[in-house]
Amino acid sequence: DNMSLTIPPEQNPQHQPLRCTVSRQGHFDLSHKVFHSKGGDIHLIATEVQAPPEDLPSQTKFHQTSLQHFLTHAKQNLGVETLLCEGGGMLVQKLFEDDLVDEINLTIAGHTLIGGSQSPTITGIPSEFLPASLAYRISQFEPNEHNELFVTWLRAR
Repeated sequence: DNMSLTIPPEQNPQHQPLRCTVSRQGHFDLSHKVFHSKGGDIHLIATEVQAPPEDLPSQTKFHQTSLQHFLTHAKQNLGVETLLCEGGGMLVQKLFEDDLVDEINLTIAGHTLIGGSQSPTITGIPSEFLPASLAYRISQFEPNEHNELFVTWLRAR
């Protein structure tokens, strides 16, 4: 996605959120909208590369660290209390592995569901990565006019 990672002005935000992007290899496309939109500071997290990309915009901070270490840093030093993550299966899988997911929001589009053993899940292609099931409870279940369901699950701890 080519998003600005900001709250639209018409929602009258008190402040813009920090904008964080994670890449194992440090591949960040500096032409993306996030780098050319006014908003909160941008944090680039590269978990397996040493050097930052060249010519980073001024409000951009580069971190070469593990995802878990950055999240600890964000909570302790950047005032982050709530984190919204949008990402692919590998990022979501890592968040589940580290037991960091308290809420799941999904739009289920039954008109486009297909099945099979190789169908992706929210954590990518099915695999055995969690040592045990994690318990969640449905807190919201709303159909919309497009025959889709918006569902929220909350972690049962």
